[in-house]
Amino acid sequence: MREGLFNQVCFHCQQCVEKSLKALIVHQGLVPPRIHKLPDRLSQVHAAPLAAMATEIQLLDRFYTTTRYPGFTPRCTPIAAYST
Repeated sequence: MREGLFNQVCFHCQQCVEKSLKALIVHQGLVPPRIHKLPDRLSQVHAAPLAAMATEIQLLDRFYTTTRYPGFTPRCTPIAAYST
């Protein structure tokens, strides 16, 4: 909070969930798709506990492109988009 690195925190949260879902897919003996979309990864995981968090996991999906690619959102840098 003190450093104001909100965009980086959002990106790393998304990455943590993405990699965790990928690990669960591999653990199930499947080959994970080469995608970044959390809803698509979530649909491949057969884990009942994740169903309760599906909305929150899908919410994180919006943080990948806006925090990763400057200029993705017109007239808005990643750091400006997540400054509060």
